[in-house]
Amino acid sequence: MGIPESRLQTDANIFPNPANKSFTVSLNLVKISDVQISLFDLQGRLEKTLYDELTSPSNDKLTFDIQYLKLEPGLYFVNILVDGVVSSRKLVVRKS
Repeated sequence: MGIPESRLQTDANIFPNPANKSFTVSLNLVKISDVQISLFDLQGRLEKTLYDELTSPSNDKLTFDIQYLKLEPGLYFVNILVDGVVSSRKLVVRKS
């Protein structure tokens, strides 16, 4: 995907996974951070930028609605960029 993966200063998790209605990205931030969350397909193409904001530790659980995002069932990669450091997680979307 062009961006080297590295360790985040957080323990980012996605749940539930597999997901069929919504999913939550839990960042566990330790300080106010610049956060960008992007969704890629299996070919590495950007599907959507889900979030791009300065985020405080008290607001570090972000929930996304699969139907609103119009995601088809399948496997996706969620890139989580925190203060310039990227991490990638797999997300399985199931039919609801």
